[in-house]
Amino acid sequence: MKDINSETQPEHKTSKEVFSDFILEIIGYEKGIYRTIVDLIKQPRVVVESYLSKGNIYVSPFKILISIVGVWLLFNNFIIDWYKLWSSFFDSLDSFAKLK
Repeated sequence: MKDINSETQPEHKTSKEVFSDFILEIIGYEKGIYRTIVDLIKQPRVVVESYLSKGNIYVSPFKILISIVGVWLLFNNFIIDWYKLWSSFFDSLDSFAKLK
């Protein structure tokens, strides 16, 4: 008979691993976003040919596009204060025009 206490307990995932799995499932980057981006920079022809030949090596370009647009929208709406940026730009133009 086996002793219950002698059996090893299964390893549990850390909270970082659970969060990572969550993000990967939502976005769908289980194929390797980093490899796709690096290969797009180094050898774009190979990535395009692989996608057109239905090779599932790289992440879909549409997922990359949607992700980039999403990050840009978040960055644009929450981090950049366009009113303040343009106000300071036009103020500097006004002060430059007054110098002439």
